[in-house]
Amino acid sequence: MKEVIYENVEVTSDKTHITMLDNVPQPDGIILNVGDWCYFKQVFDSNTLHLLEHHVQNLKNNLTKSVILRDIYEMVRDGKYSPSKFIQFSSNWVSS
Repeated sequence: MKEVIYENVEVTSDKTHITMLDNVPQPDGIILNVGDWCYFKQVFDSNTLHLLEHHVQNLKNNLTKSVILRDIYEMVRDGKYSPSKFIQFSSNWVSS
């Protein structure tokens, strides 16, 4: 994880254009709702999941880590993420 950029974006529909990402390479991952400002259901793309699986210990904000853990748990519940991977991920999260 080289760089973290925070951008406040108002999500008003099921698809929201983020202009700051225009004409830039695809980021390693996108994490919505940093700081837990609202509730919505987030499903991480494969790039973001890979980033989180290998670098969750780099996140310093425990609230953000908790939101991510909840979102991945919901992905397990919905059959979109492996339960065994979730156990490994949550073990890494607890130890970070």
